[in-house]
Parts: sequence; C-alpha cells; structure tokens
Amino acid sequence: MDDPFLLRFLRARSFNVDRAHRLLKRYMRFKEENPTYQKDVDPEGFADLGEADLFTVFPYRDQEGRRIMLFKMGNWDPSKVHIDDIFRATLIVLELGTMEPKTQINGGVVIFDLQGIGLQHAWQVTPTIAAKVIQLLETTLPMRTMAIHILNESWVFDIIYGLFSPLLADAAIDKVFFHGSDMSSLHEHIHPKHLPTRYGGTRHEVPYTEWLDAMRTRNVFRRELKGLGYKIDEDPSLDYV
Repeated sequence: MDDPFLLRFLRARSFNVDRAHRLLKRYMRFKEENPTYQKDVDPEGFADLGEADLFTVFPYRDQEGRRIMLFKMGNWDPSKVHIDDIFRATLIVLELGTMEPKTQINGGVVIFDLQGIGLQHAWQVTPTIAAKVIQLLETTLPMRTMAIHILNESWVFDIIYGLFSPLLADAAIDKVFFHGSDMSSLHEHIHPKHLPTRYGGTRHEVPYTEWLDAMRTRNVFRRELKGLGYKIDEDPSLDYV
C-alpha cells in the first residue's frame, strides 16, 4: 500500500486517522470476504450492462463537485443479468471513483430511478444483498456517499426498503431522499444544469460503455485496477499519465 492509496482513506474520513484506519480495515475485510467480486474479474466485460441502460456515471459533477451515479433498476432483467454482476460492475466504477482526488474529497451521490420495477426485482433482494449494497455505498469504500435519491418509487420499493432500513445507521437514513416523480424535489438537491433532460435537466446522458471507454484509454486506471486484482493489463499503445 503506497501513500496515494492510504491518502484516499484519510480524505474520505476528513483526515481523522482512527476513522480512516477503521475504514481501511473494513475495506480489506470486504475484499477478503468477497473475492469473486474482484479477483480475475475483467473490467471490460460488462458492456452488456451499459447496453441494457441499467446504470451509468455522468461525466459531469453536481454543483458541489460530487460524482453522480445513476441506476435504472426497472431496466434490469434478472433472468439475463445476475445481481452479482451488478455488484461487480458497481465496484469497478466506485474503485475508479476513489482514484480521483476530487471525488475522494467531495464524494458522490446516487440516483435510483425505480420506474418499472416489479416483484421479479424484489425477489432478488435478500437481507444478504441489502447488507452488501450498504457496504458498497456507505461503509466500505474510501469515497463518501453524500446522498441517495429515490425516484419513481412504488409499493414494490416499500418491500425492498423494509430490508434496508433496519441496517442503516441514523446518519445514513438522513442521506436518503424520496422524490417520487417530482423532479422539482430532486432539483432542490441537484441543480438542473447538472442533470440529464430525462430528469428535468439540461445535460445529455452518457451510457456506461463510454465510462468503460474512458477507462480503457488510460493506463493509469488500468495499472491501478490490475494492482487491485482485476484481470486487465496495461496497453503499450496508450498514454502513461
């Protein structure tokens, strides 16, 4: 572990050494307990998730300089995409985010668009899955999730949220905001100029495949991911910045 790697954990906990150390231990424990999410996983092998328009990361940030990750869970077909693959792809995106000093400092926000979710989705969410989602977004990685915005929720979500809420600390519950289909409510937290037109904003929406393409063309990302155990090599034809 080099200094830049350790600095991620210090920044994520506002340079409180004890809290940063606890975060590092949770991070290492998560990796040890979930090796199949990372070891020998090909980061370039999840293009189908992008093509399904399941989730993405915007190339622009919100007004606070935070990264924005969007999940469209109604587009998820559990018969074609295993929930573990969603975890693997999400972990890759979060790991890439932790490599950005600006994201280490400002954190990120998550938008869950639940338009179209049904019981076929609710059946996939077990207490174990709920615990892993919280680990990924809240307690394990050296990047702070500053807010979670829920859009277009229905009665099916009430079933799913019933699994999550007992596992969330009070501070985490305070970060969850429910907007239904009211985009003006979302705009109270994220200015429209930092959102795609789908959500009443002015920006374009970028698919996950473009995020992958950006990663493919930077050896600095490829090198870091390989060091974390991913199945990826540096490309001599690319930059070495």
